[in-house]
Amino acid sequence: MLLYGLGVLTAYYLGVEKYKWVTADVFQMGCNMSIYMLLIMMYAHIYNRIEKVLKFTSLDKVITQYFLIGFTLSTTAFYFFTVYIDAYFIYITPIVTVVLIVFWWRLLNNYSSLKLVNQNILVIRSRHSFKKVVTNRFYHLIILKSIFLTSMKWILVLLMFFQAMTHFKEDKIAVLGFEAIIFGIITFFVFGVRRLFTNQIIDKFGRLSIFHVPPLILILFSGASIAIHYLVENQHESFMGIPSLQMVVTSLLFVLFFTYLYSLEDETKNDVYQTISEELRSDFLLISQIAVSFLSIFLCYGLYYAFGNMDEYKELLYFGLLALVFSYMVVTFFLRKDYYQELEDAIGDKSFKYSVLFPILNLLAKKEISQINVRLLNLLKKVAPITLDNNLPSFINHSNDDVQSFAVNEMWKEGKIDLLVHLQKIIKYKRFWQSQNANQIHDVYLDLSEIEERMDNKSYIEQLSLSKLSEERSLGAKLSVQLPNDKRSAVLKRLLQDPIMNVRRAAIISCAEGEVSDKVYAEMVNNISQVGLQNVVIDAVYKVGDHVTDMLHSTFNAVGQTVLTQERILQLYGLLNTEKSYAYLQKALNHTNQKVYLAALDTLSVVEGTIDKNMYIIEKHIELLAKQIVWNYMAIVEINKNNIEDQILESALIEDCLDKLDAILRFCGILYDYQTFAIVKSVINSKTEDEINFGVQLLEVALPNTLEVKPMIIIIFKKLSFEDKLKELDVHWPVESEELNDIINKLIYNDAQLTNRWSRIATLHLIPTLHTDHFKSTLITQLENEDHLIQQTAFIILSNLLPKDELTEVMYRLTYDNVSLKELWHGYTLKNETINVMEILMGMKKSPSFIHLDGDIICDIMDISEVVDIKKNQRPLEYYFEEEVPYIYVHMGSLEIEIIDKKGKRKHSIASQQWFNPMDEFFMELQQISCVSNTTTQILITPQDEFESLVGRKAKLYHFVESEVKEQFTH
Repeated sequence: MLLYGLGVLTAYYLGVEKYKWVTADVFQMGCNMSIYMLLIMMYAHIYNRIEKVLKFTSLDKVITQYFLIGFTLSTTAFYFFTVYIDAYFIYITPIVTVVLIVFWWRLLNNYSSLKLVNQNILVIRSRHSFKKVVTNRFYHLIILKSIFLTSMKWILVLLMFFQAMTHFKEDKIAVLGFEAIIFGIITFFVFGVRRLFTNQIIDKFGRLSIFHVPPLILILFSGASIAIHYLVENQHESFMGIPSLQMVVTSLLFVLFFTYLYSLEDETKNDVYQTISEELRSDFLLISQIAVSFLSIFLCYGLYYAFGNMDEYKELLYFGLLALVFSYMVVTFFLRKDYYQELEDAIGDKSFKYSVLFPILNLLAKKEISQINVRLLNLLKKVAPITLDNNLPSFINHSNDDVQSFAVNEMWKEGKIDLLVHLQKIIKYKRFWQSQNANQIHDVYLDLSEIEERMDNKSYIEQLSLSKLSEERSLGAKLSVQLPNDKRSAVLKRLLQDPIMNVRRAAIISCAEGEVSDKVYAEMVNNISQVGLQNVVIDAVYKVGDHVTDMLHSTFNAVGQTVLTQERILQLYGLLNTEKSYAYLQKALNHTNQKVYLAALDTLSVVEGTIDKNMYIIEKHIELLAKQIVWNYMAIVEINKNNIEDQILESALIEDCLDKLDAILRFCGILYDYQTFAIVKSVINSKTEDEINFGVQLLEVALPNTLEVKPMIIIIFKKLSFEDKLKELDVHWPVESEELNDIINKLIYNDAQLTNRWSRIATLHLIPTLHTDHFKSTLITQLENEDHLIQQTAFIILSNLLPKDELTEVMYRLTYDNVSLKELWHGYTLKNETINVMEILMGMKKSPSFIHLDGDIICDIMDISEVVDIKKNQRPLEYYFEEEVPYIYVHMGSLEIEIIDKKGKRKHSIASQQWFNPMDEFFMELQQISCVSNTTTQILITPQDEFESLVGRKAKLYHFVESEVKEQFTH
């Protein structure tokens, strides 16, 4: 309505004040011109909204089509009616316009699904956000762009009005008829471009490149109009029914500009709004609408006064248009420049480079020093010790006593004599002796000062490296940086072959400081084959750089190399992300082992680079994942129809789908544009409706039309229920419903690429609840499964399902040449029971400690763990070295853990379904840890080195350990 009012005022000024047109007939022309503009804008606006709803919500298509047809016919009929009414109907025009628009607008808002699109648009969140909005340069650029674009629109309206009046000699019927024709042409063009070309244009040139279209159109046509004005005679005369040259140029410009405005500009203008935080977005939209509405009018009339009176036909207003164009170009240049920075800020932590490969490298970028605690320090120490060493000075001066004590202890263990200066400053503080760590700091200072004095003996470090004590050899490795290069290389090469892992660990850390010979680097790289050293090798190689890439490749191809080692080397290639390492990653896509090939694919998906071959492999994998997700949706719907109470399988399939959705985005980033899909991934996983919609829009233009499953992927990512997604998919890829028995069999027999291990175990877990022997043959075949967790789960179910004689017959037949199954059967026959891994897995997944961790990761933990039964008053489990202390999950019963170290004695009582995490403990010169139980207890013991290797290669587990709430044990 504001636009209508402005249009009427414009007509009044032009008709009465300027040209003294006081008759109602002429005034009617101005009113109709404003109505004409209002209808175009309302039509485009409503069409844009309804089209977005079609994309992102489940809505009856027939109702929507009726709406579009009804709105089109009613507005067109009404407009043609206003063309031919007499002047005394002037008052009917605004009244009917208001009624028409309100009617359709209210009808539009009656649908709850449409309300979702408009939610929060007018909600003002006034938590002192106004200042943030008006002081941000990026926000100013958005508003300036809109002001210049809107001013261009109003100047074109003026030019079109004057050209029509000049050409038709103020003939009312002719002017209004011409307006009706132009309105119809623009409507046709907007529909045509939006339906046929918008996505293709954006796909080809990019969303922000659309900003270049208005300058191109306006400069071309404005230049032509100005040239005609000065060079062509009789430029306003028509010839044999052909419109004048100026009329043709202005009309073409008018149609093209407004087609752009309501097809391309409407499609992309909201992109920049998505970078604005949700808290500020409503405020900004309100402020920008007010600012643009008023300032564009003032700017338009300012240019009219500057250029409009310079000639009779107002054609020098084109100079004003050119001035707006150049201003617009400057603004959009800076806007594009700021957009990606704002987008990165909006993405937040998800934009960190190593978020999937080795996320611990982001720890100190994400966390302020003041937020560091013992858990995070232990995480750094275990997974990225070199990163910890580099930041020890900050931790030594930390305000938290526990953090400072931990850092000082590490300084002492690592022999960091170069940090003595920091301890000297702390000791000089006036109130030093009143601090909690005074005695520890003083003792460490004396010990390291003594080592520093011994350094005067030139052979001291070499003597340490030859000591019989592993602690002294470790110290020799750490101090070797003080030796000349030749001697240092000889010492480190020997220590990298030491039988004690801690000595090799110290030597690897030392290799990352300074330079050593290639033979030493090669020996360091070979240590990646040792599970307990993989993380420290990765940390060291990342610091050394591309120099060792060829050595990594040799280790990768070594005879008998384990798949796990090859996966970690591929992870390192991604971290290095050089031309050479990227080439080796691409080469691994042709590896014969499926796990290695998938690891290469996963690594390629999280690093920037341009793939030059094997693209068909990745496209095929994307299609495979998309089709399996759709099948999973069907399975979930059918499982729900059967009213199965156990929700474990449904939640497992949902987890599997989310993993595959994430993988699709990552794999698309390999083939197309990494940055675009990183942005899509960050917003598509949002909980905010607008951001999800924005992500789907980006996805729609980022995916090329040549990708066969593009429509499927678009629908998969929409925020719809599984049933609604299947309904939309039915058009392109109809999925036939299957019986529950067939679904269960397929899930169990599926390849690991199609169905993850947790989903298959959850499917097996469902079978006993169905009370049928239909799956007996399926369970028997799974006894020969290479995955021992699936094998054991199938055996547990069969042992309860089959009579003992039949079970014995089956096992004798299958255990002839199956070693793992033979061990399982022997354990069962000797003890008349077997460890129920299925029950432990389900218990872990439901426990408060692991409820937020993916089931597939829990299976990985179970893989590397040992189930131990502790009897009442049994001899305690004892550990004497920090590196031996395991991670312990109590499945049944309770456990008492007693810790004795330099800090004294302390006890923890761990109840059922609780987890003891050694990273929560700061051991200072550990003496003993003992675990004892007063009742029959079953625990899961996970070796420290195996678990920490898993943390290093599984980003989800890392984030779980980093953010997990510390267990509250009874002391």
